Amino acid sequence: MATNEPDKMDKMHKEAEEVLEIMHVNVDKVKDRGEKLEVLDERAEELLAASKTFQKSSKAVARQEMFRNRKWKLIVGVTIALVVLIIIIIIVVFAVPSSESSASVAPSANP
Repeated sequence: MATNEPDKMDKMHKEAEEVLEIMHVNVDKVKDRGEKLEVLDERAEELLAASKTFQKSSKAVARQEMFRNRKWKLIVGVTIALVVLIIIIIIVVFAVPSSESSASVAPSANP
C-alpha cells in the first residue's frame, strides 16, 4: 500500500498541475477578453462622439437646404407676382384709354 500512495500522490500532483495550467490559460483568456472589451468600449465611445457630430452637421445641412429652398420659392413667387402686376398694368393702360376715348367720341357724334 505504501507504493500505491506515492503513485496516487504523483497522479494527484500531475492532475493539480494540469488544473493549474488550465487555470493559467483561462486567466490569460479572461485578460485578453477584458482587453478586447476595453477596445470595444473605446470604439463605442468614439462612434457615439462621431454620431453626435454627424447629427449636428446633418441638422445644419438640412437647415441650409431648407433656406435654399425657401429662397428659390421666394424668387419664383416674386417673379410670378411681378409678371401678374405687369399684365394688370398693361391691361389697365390699354383698356382704360380706349374706353375713355370711345365714351368721349360717342357723345360728340350724336348732336
